[in-house]
Amino acid sequence: MLATTVAEPVQSVRQTPSSPSIRTAATNVTGRAGVAHRSDDVLEDDFGAGLAEAEQEVEADGRFPVLPDALEQDLVQVFKLLSDETRLRILLYLAREGELHVTALCKRLSQSQPAVSHHLALLRNAGIIEPRRDGKHNFYSIRQQRFVGLISEFFATVRDPETDAVEFDEFVLSKSE
Repeated sequence: MLATTVAEPVQSVRQTPSSPSIRTAATNVTGRAGVAHRSDDVLEDDFGAGLAEAEQEVEADGRFPVLPDALEQDLVQVFKLLSDETRLRILLYLAREGELHVTALCKRLSQSQPAVSHHLALLRNAGIIEPRRDGKHNFYSIRQQRFVGLISEFFATVRDPETDAVEFDEFVLSKSE
C-alpha cells in the first residue's frame, strides 16, 4: 500500500484587489477541486468557471490529495494520452485480448497502419505498452507493472482511509466483499 502525505487543509483564502498573483487549492462552483488563479479582479479556476469578484472567499476542505511530484507527472502524461479516443480504445483492446498484432488493431479501429503505429509509439514511449517482435511483425501488450502500478497508486492516494472507498463527488468506488 502506498503511503501518502497530505498537507494541512487551508481554512480559507481571502483575495483583495491589491493581492499579488496567487495559486491556491479551491473548490469551484460545481464542487470540484481545482486551482484558483487571480486575474485582475476576477478569480478563474482551471475548469473555466469564474469564481466571482476578487473579494470572494474560497473555502478548501482539505480533501484534495497531494501527490508526489513524479507520480503526478506520470499520471498527467497517462491521462493526457488516454484522453484520445483511439489510444483509449487501443488500451481497452489490449486489456481484453492481452496481446494484439498491429494489423488486428488497425482492423478493430478501422484506421490505417501509419495512424495506429503513431498512437502505439506514443503509448510505448510513455511506458504504457510494450512491443514483442516476431519476425516482421510487432505484437503489443500492456506493461502491467507500470500501467496498473500507476493506476493503483492513483486510487490509493485518493481513497478515503476510513471507508476504503474512492469518491468523486457522488461517484463512489468500493471493494466488494
